[in-house]
Amino acid sequence: VWPSLARTRKQQRVLVTTTNSYNLAASLFTCLFAAFKLCGCNTSQQCAVCGLYCACLSLESMHRPLPVMAKGRGSLPRHPVAPNEMPPPAMGKAPWARGSPDKERREVGEGEDEGGLMEELYVPKDKGVYTPLTWEGFFDEKLTLAVGHDSFNAYAKGKSGPLMVLLHGGGYSGLSWAPLMEKMTGQECTFLAYDCRGHGETTTSNDYALSEEQQICDCEGVIEAFLQVKGRVDEQRPDIHLVGHSMGGAIAGKAGGKKRIKGLKGCIVIDVVEGTALSSLQFMHTVLSKRPADFSSLSEAIQWNVATGAVKSSEAARVSVPGMLKEEGGKWKWRIDLTQTERHWKGWFEGLSEAFLSCPGSRLLLLAGTDRLDKPLTIGQMQGKFQMVTLPACGHVLQEDNPAGVAKALHRYLERTRPIDLSHLKHA
Repeated sequence: VWPSLARTRKQQRVLVTTTNSYNLAASLFTCLFAAFKLCGCNTSQQCAVCGLYCACLSLESMHRPLPVMAKGRGSLPRHPVAPNEMPPPAMGKAPWARGSPDKERREVGEGEDEGGLMEELYVPKDKGVYTPLTWEGFFDEKLTLAVGHDSFNAYAKGKSGPLMVLLHGGGYSGLSWAPLMEKMTGQECTFLAYDCRGHGETTTSNDYALSEEQQICDCEGVIEAFLQVKGRVDEQRPDIHLVGHSMGGAIAGKAGGKKRIKGLKGCIVIDVVEGTALSSLQFMHTVLSKRPADFSSLSEAIQWNVATGAVKSSEAARVSVPGMLKEEGGKWKWRIDLTQTERHWKGWFEGLSEAFLSCPGSRLLLLAGTDRLDKPLTIGQMQGKFQMVTLPACGHVLQEDNPAGVAKALHRYLERTRPIDLSHLKHA
């Protein structure tokens, strides 16, 4: 605040003299709060406006000692540094500062919402492009796989190498993996992303039979049907790796833990942890109730998902959101009513941590933050039972918010798990 209010040495001396003439505490905090309005800057960041290491803008810091005066004529106040504490590293510019390259936020409405906080609307940096995209630019082919009397819609990329089966989260579709597929290049690998029962373009006799056991059976059936179509059975059967996000991550972990997938060599779970998921279920109805019932067009639906921060990238939303909707009566409505799946929610996540830790082969957990680990996984990580990669600044859908980061993690995973070819070695 001080440099912005006093830019010349003379102005600085006048300001310091004036401040010392009044109550320093009242003057300083009035100045700070008027300029920043509790912007949220904390001790780990350098303020983008005043250039000082701000410990004065959070509620906790109001109880800290007041800034002390540095020695020297006309010096500006500096924030006190605790003994044995190094000043935090400077940052380029706070995300909330004007002209931030990351993102901007603005307040909507005059009052407060039900939770007592002003609603924030996420304003993406890539504004204005909300036309839907199709699967063709991301996958090689689209298939219909028959599993019993049901037909599963699927998308595939690649023709050789290990098979990575991609399971999407509840309410999404196989197109949720499209942004990731755009980044997965240069790998000898086959990717299969299918629409789960009740999602996307899959048609079944009972779209709401989404129990853990039924979804594992569906996963088995889809894999076998795909390998039959591609002629990769028996001796030609590839190594299989399950990759699941949210609900799909729970099914991948459970299927791996129960050893239900033949030839399974590894499991990758994206942003789902048993303890965190179970504690969040009580808020699901509130989250779902805030979604619009329908949209007048796909572009409007894409714009809503980006504006609310459900998906942080409009490019990802343009291909993934259409798979979440269906046209009905001239409106675009959600493909599945997730509230009708409530009876299955606990079953998806209970026992997930132990199941994941018992999966055969390699295990990888991708999270948006380490704070989401529960006790069993924290212990498992300390014991080296799985690899964990965190991708900060992401929402829940990591493969859409940061496809490049997820692709990098998968590239390393594939390199680490690739079988070593010893055929060229000669026996003595």
